[in-house]
Amino acid sequence: MWINPWMLTGLVVLALPVAIHLMMRSRPRQMTFPALRFVRQSHSASSGMLKLKRLLLLALRMTALGLFVLILARPMSTRHVVAAPGHLERVPGAVVLCFDTSPSMGYRHQGYARLEAAQRLARGIVEKMSPRSRFAVIDLATAGRVRSLDADSRSAVQAIDRVALCDLSSPVSGMLRNAESLLEPASESRREIYLLTDMSETAWRDVPDGSFARYGAVPVYVLDVGVQENLNLALDGPHLSSRRVSRNATVDVTATVVGGARPESRTLALELDGEVRDRRLVELAAPWESRSVTFPETLTQEGCVQGRALLVEDDALSADNVRYFTLQVGRPPAVAVVRSEERPARVADDAYLVSMALAPEPLRLRGLASVEPVLMPASALGRQPLRRFEAVVLVDAAGIPADGWAALEQFVSDGGGLIVLFGADVAAELQGGRSTYRSSAARALIGADLGEVREVAAGTHFAVPSYETPALAAFDGGRNADLTVPVVRRYVVLRSGDASRVALTLGPGDPALVAAQVKGGTVFALATGPQRAWSDLAARSDEFVVLMHSLLAAARHDAAPGGDRVIGVPVTFSFPRECAGRSVRLTGPGLLSPETRQINATTASATFPQLYRAGNYRLHVTMPGDPMVFGFSLNLDGDESRLQRRSAASLAGLFAPGMVHVASDLEGLQKAETLVRRGRELTAWFFPILMAVLVLELFLANRFYRRPPAGSVGK
Repeated sequence: MWINPWMLTGLVVLALPVAIHLMMRSRPRQMTFPALRFVRQSHSASSGMLKLKRLLLLALRMTALGLFVLILARPMSTRHVVAAPGHLERVPGAVVLCFDTSPSMGYRHQGYARLEAAQRLARGIVEKMSPRSRFAVIDLATAGRVRSLDADSRSAVQAIDRVALCDLSSPVSGMLRNAESLLEPASESRREIYLLTDMSETAWRDVPDGSFARYGAVPVYVLDVGVQENLNLALDGPHLSSRRVSRNATVDVTATVVGGARPESRTLALELDGEVRDRRLVELAAPWESRSVTFPETLTQEGCVQGRALLVEDDALSADNVRYFTLQVGRPPAVAVVRSEERPARVADDAYLVSMALAPEPLRLRGLASVEPVLMPASALGRQPLRRFEAVVLVDAAGIPADGWAALEQFVSDGGGLIVLFGADVAAELQGGRSTYRSSAARALIGADLGEVREVAAGTHFAVPSYETPALAAFDGGRNADLTVPVVRRYVVLRSGDASRVALTLGPGDPALVAAQVKGGTVFALATGPQRAWSDLAARSDEFVVLMHSLLAAARHDAAPGGDRVIGVPVTFSFPRECAGRSVRLTGPGLLSPETRQINATTASATFPQLYRAGNYRLHVTMPGDPMVFGFSLNLDGDESRLQRRSAASLAGLFAPGMVHVASDLEGLQKAETLVRRGRELTAWFFPILMAVLVLELFLANRFYRRPPAGSVGK
């Protein structure tokens, strides 16, 4: 390494002695003189030695000039030494201060939030560093925006004071990688990373062992500002009985109060559109106890309704004392339920059972149904426009014409949802070899080929690989109903394609529920139906009703409006199809100005950038007449409330050996020994070498060029 590497350009002066040597060579004159035999013999004997002496002098002079240039460039050697921060106050360093600004850092202990304690420690680090050090200050929200180190310690202190909590709950691994990138081009021999965190488990979530092993030359000092005792009361939820409801319908809002290390009592309140609707006193008689409270609310106004559940009294961590939610209240959307042929609406076939599962008659009469099923025959597909429907359900619908499949393909491509249930009518059509379900258009749309009809005399059951798939979201992990209970006696064998996903299986592993994404829409195919001869699914009202609503919600992308979203991740919102192509404005907490987007004309969706604040957000769609208003909510990650701590010993596997040290204060860092690359200037070694070269050159020059004594010639 060189302190002044640009001075090395002076090495071009080494050509100067060579040039002078070549120019000053003596050129003997030709003279005619008799009897020169002895003189020529003497000259031949001494000329070789003279050339050697001159080359030696040339080398010494070039060495002297080269040493002089190297001294000006100030060379340094680097080596790894065992040192700690307290031992290197005088050594200039390149330092990155990384702040964990997740919500748990707002926990207050002894009058200070954990972030305030971290800022106090960071200011102490800057004060102890050499005045010639350079700094960068980053946190979870700003890590990617800082591009370089700053040489001014006062600027570093100001940046420390500006660090603020955010609602983002993400691992510190990304921030540490940003810190490594900032230090990579640094020329300082001392390079260090300081991470100030409460050591919560969420800060190290999904960080595998060895993640930072390759950064072996940069030590990481972790300052633990967390506390051992958890006195926090948290609010979990809220869980809604429905996110889309009709006017005058009642929705249940359930919130759960989670206790800490001491028994407590708190007042839980429910607000709708800024108005307090109810209050409940929650008594937690034992440590770590939790209690759920349900607020039933009847919604009389159509539109976007937003609210929050909150703990009225403050505690050690206030950020998790409020939870937000959004409801969409309005007229139920229309859903087409397609049967094989035209029949009276109240005939109890499979299509009628499905329509009753989606919208029971008593709820429809009272205007409380969540959807409006419209029964229609298969022959009407292709003649009747489908754009007004949110989804289409084919319930054992035989006799679909070719133009009907073309209409369904266009409907799904435009963002509509399609659900296909198989039964006796379609089975008879398949066995007769005249079914359009085996056409290329139908196979491409359904995402599966239809095989034979398989009978299981003893009956078989659904197998659920995972309830986490969107098609089964309404089952709430199996808590709302158990889909493995219904008995299936007949089903159509589905051969799923490469682009489709299997959500349920039957019998010997045959696909029972296949999901396929077709351009802007989603298609679900269920291998059996509610018919008694095929299965007792309809007789199991819990499983049947939940399954129909779950499939419909997934087909309509109903998980998006008002559903759970993650802070710090781009938000994609699906609108009703009449909003396609319109302009939409997003407003909400933390937005200095509305975010405007164009709703996709095909998928009726729009994507917005990352949002970093918890709260309720509104979407205003420009429509002829009055604008339509929708909304969604963002809530803190529930794991932030747990305050589960990561052990210091568990961090060792993430870094190179000896390169991470955990302490709770600056004094603890004084004892933390690590390998630090330390530089040493070598200029002092070059001075005696230069003097020796100059003395030797002077001695040899006088020795070689002094004149011989008078009268010595001819002796």
